[in-house]
Amino acid sequence: MVVENDIEVQKSLEVVYNSTPINRFQAKIPGVIPITDEIIADYHNFQSIINHCNNNAEVLNNRLRDFLLTIKERKQTKEELMAMDFMGLRGIFSNFLNSYTAITKEENFNTKDKRKAITQTFFNYISDRNIYTHGALKLRRPDETFVIQFIANKKIKLYAELRADILKSNLAVSIWLMKILAEINTFYHNIKPLNVTPPELGNHSLQ
Repeated sequence: MVVENDIEVQKSLEVVYNSTPINRFQAKIPGVIPITDEIIADYHNFQSIINHCNNNAEVLNNRLRDFLLTIKERKQTKEELMAMDFMGLRGIFSNFLNSYTAITKEENFNTKDKRKAITQTFFNYISDRNIYTHGALKLRRPDETFVIQFIANKKIKLYAELRADILKSNLAVSIWLMKILAEINTFYHNIKPLNVTPPELGNHSLQ
């Protein structure tokens, strides 16, 4: 139990073990040493950063929906857009970006590959966001590795290893996508455009 902002919070640590199969029904779990205070602190720090990733994703989700609601050429009603999830909104955005020929004169959107990189990054980002949002952070023992347990395709339990650089990349990508969306918004509404510098995306997706 800890106290944060005068509120008592019960913090827990979930553990999963790497085991060696003995037969169809049994597995051998290796002996492990007690969990150190440092590992516990790292675990809760990872939880905190995941929360920041999820918060950024919700901000981006809302900004994307708000922008799509302003598009005159859209075929969807306001009610339909309000009911869509993040990935559905991304699909509408991708169709818009690929059909909005006026923006193809702008530096960040003047080739098909650049536009595809944006929509693909959006897809990968939302896929990872779904894992962060619905998955469970666990400590894998005995190698003391942080993993997220999640359900893939609504039927398969999987684990994705998690590192600080992956979380850092996720935060950087969310900021980059917000800037890209802001640039499109300012161009579409004839506002002074912004300068957008892509982050070092790297190969840090959970997929």
